[in-house]
Amino acid sequence: MCGAIFSPEQVVYDVEANVGEFALAASHVVGSKGAVLAAEPDPFLFGLIHRTMAEPGNAGLQLEALSAAIAEKGWLFFLSDCQAGTRVKFMYRTPA
Repeated sequence: MCGAIFSPEQVVYDVEANVGEFALAASHVVGSKGAVLAAEPDPFLFGLIHRTMAEPGNAGLQLEALSAAIAEKGWLFFLSDCQAGTRVKFMYRTPA
């Protein structure tokens, strides 16, 4: 599926990535010259993304996972450590 949507060297954003299945598939397609950013605000699901990234066969992928909640308007929050709670590490106000 992802091979029909993406091509090598592309940059892909997976917002509300859930368990990261789509982001992982896309990272295999875009290859080492592309990049995938998976954003997932739920601490449990974010942990599953990291576990999946650590599996054999996924090493070296250009996949970065952020525990983040992204809104079309308003605020973008990056959370520093979901396991320790919801301490805000970075906040960015999107332009109005």
